[in-house]
Amino acid sequence: MSTELDPYSAQARTLTADVPLLSDRVLVEVANRIGVVHDLTRHRAAETGASRVFSALVGADRDRQLRSIGALTTNQEDLLSWIVQVANATSVTAYGLERVARHVKQVRDLAQAAYDGVRQTDAELRHLATVVSEFAAACERRLRATENRVARLERAVDAADAFERTLGRWSTGLTYRRLPWLCQVVLIAREVLAGPYGRAHRVDGPRDRSAMIARLVGGRPAGLAGTHTYLDEMVAAVDSKNAAEVTTWLLEPELRIGPMTEAVVLALELAALPSPARLAEPGRTALSLVRSRRGRPSHSATAVDVATWLVDEQFAAALP
Repeated sequence: MSTELDPYSAQARTLTADVPLLSDRVLVEVANRIGVVHDLTRHRAAETGASRVFSALVGADRDRQLRSIGALTTNQEDLLSWIVQVANATSVTAYGLERVARHVKQVRDLAQAAYDGVRQTDAELRHLATVVSEFAAACERRLRATENRVARLERAVDAADAFERTLGRWSTGLTYRRLPWLCQVVLIAREVLAGPYGRAHRVDGPRDRSAMIARLVGGRPAGLAGTHTYLDEMVAAVDSKNAAEVTTWLLEPELRIGPMTEAVVLALELAALPSPARLAEPGRTALSLVRSRRGRPSHSATAVDVATWLVDEQFAAALP
């Protein structure tokens, strides 16, 4: 008895892609049993009436029926077992797909959380960049302010040192000691202005000049006197030759001289005139001429007033 497997091969190849297959041994047995059932069925169909009666009497027909039913039953059991395996495989596959689905959802949630975190981090970084930029700008402003304060302090220290050197040399008689007091006041004020003191005055604003004036006045009488007496005292301290030389020192073309300085210069010019033309009181005459044109200085003043006028005029002329 032969068994044809070709009808089942195509089905088997189709099933291999989707479900677990029967083992080769079980598949062969199922095919053999199906072939046996076909053979028994064909044999019974080919029997004549007498043969059927004889087979029924001797029990051959009953035996063939039992064999057919047994083969079909066994095949059904094998197929049922295979179906159970397929169901189990499907359950396992569904469970696996469920786990995969949960994993994919977790991955998606993590990806979304990471994306949200990146967006939040980006916003925080932008905010941090803004804060850092503002902080850097504030630090730069504070640094510039500190540098300006340090530079101003350095200028103040340099100005104080230069001021002390200038006034120290003058007070010890190292500079201008042969000149009259009014000329000394003018030249010392200009020397102070030409150095760090004047630079600090130009950059940082007006500086207090009371200490300079107090040092310049020194021990001179504090009482009120005629302004012309200070000029006449100056003229008396120089001869005509020295008066001309001192006048040259005091006349600086680039400076605009004030009224008191102009009176000093004019008094020296009058004192430098030859004896026949020299006036008896050049200081009084110079003061009157300046007052007639400029209305200042006043007729009477203290030594502090005169020193203040001269110093202020040098500052005004050098630092417009």
